[in-house]
Amino acid sequence: MEQILSSIFLHLALLIGVTYLLSILFERLKIPSLVGALVLAMLLRETAIGETMLKKENFEVLTVLAQVGVLFLLFQIGLQLDLKEISTLGKNIVYATILNTIGAFILGFLGMLALGFPLLIAAVIGVTRMPTAEAVVVPILDEFKILKTRPGQIILGAGILDDFIEVFLVAWVSVMIGAKQSQSHSIETVMASAGILIIVGFIAYKWLLPFLAKLTKPTVKNFTLLAVAVLFLLGGYTEKANLGLVIGALTAGIVMRPVLNHYREAREGMYEFLSPLNYGFLGLIFFLWIGFSIDLKGVWEDPILTLVLFFAGALGKVGGMFVLVWLKKMDWKEAIVTGVGLNARLTTEIIVAQLLFEFKIIDIKLFTALVAASSLTTLLVPMLLTWFIRLWKDEFSPISEQGEVNAN
Repeated sequence: MEQILSSIFLHLALLIGVTYLLSILFERLKIPSLVGALVLAMLLRETAIGETMLKKENFEVLTVLAQVGVLFLLFQIGLQLDLKEISTLGKNIVYATILNTIGAFILGFLGMLALGFPLLIAAVIGVTRMPTAEAVVVPILDEFKILKTRPGQIILGAGILDDFIEVFLVAWVSVMIGAKQSQSHSIETVMASAGILIIVGFIAYKWLLPFLAKLTKPTVKNFTLLAVAVLFLLGGYTEKANLGLVIGALTAGIVMRPVLNHYREAREGMYEFLSPLNYGFLGLIFFLWIGFSIDLKGVWEDPILTLVLFFAGALGKVGGMFVLVWLKKMDWKEAIVTGVGLNARLTTEIIVAQLLFEFKIIDIKLFTALVAASSLTTLLVPMLLTWFIRLWKDEFSPISEQGEVNAN
């Protein structure tokens, strides 16, 4: 274990050090350091450094660190969420979720049929085009300070709803293949777990956490202890209940927000603590992990199949957002940024592909193409999102300044 830790720490020191040096260039190009870490890890994947980091025992440690990074990144995002502001976008978030998922499903389904795949396989692959990994893009939105704009809130809100779609997707595939884990992923279990989370979250939000906060002095240290306890409790519960770390981390931030709002100095101190921790350390670990997870070799195995899978999700989600433009719910620039942001994917697609391949529902050719398409998306979405935001950032005003327009 000592050798594993020393290897991980030394390689992380090198990677973070190089990222620091490259940040000089990134700042001039207005590229977030998180995206730079992703690209750096991807470029080093096939080198000796990449081979060392991808060893099973090393990558398991890196994965744990990355998941901790996700927890703290999205906890910080949750602290910034104002449920009243989000409620003004309620209909738009639902519309965006429905349109981006249906569009991606239809194109994925038709694309598979056009390539000669059976109806059932086409339907399953169509569903894999639907989920969104908002954990990849939300930190970028936050770093550019557009999280509280209409595109930022819709990406976050629709991404949260998509998390439930991901859970149902795994449940459906598990039931379809007759796997034993279908019981743990059953629809009833998921709904019950979500219901418990909502009830516990509401009680903590309204009464429990404000009461606990009054028992100690309102210092940054005390509130940090309370916040970390809540974060790991809800993160652990949602992971155990198959709801995912993302929902647990965001919920923890949301329920802690009223407590911090009552104590201005503690709130500002918490933000001053979290921001450098996330964007200077834990967030970098997470994006390095993503970079090492990207394998583009599969693109060349069957480029046509890979590109069909890639563009089915990309065009379906962006196209769905342009329906909102037609409905006058957003403008075309917001539609592009939102559509690109909702196109982020990460682990769920690969998990489902692995299940399907393991039980011989899909062959190695389709499995490889699914992994390659997911890797291609994970690489391109942060870069494209960064580019579009740089172009149009000043045109996205905060929700509070948009008034009732958002409610239309």
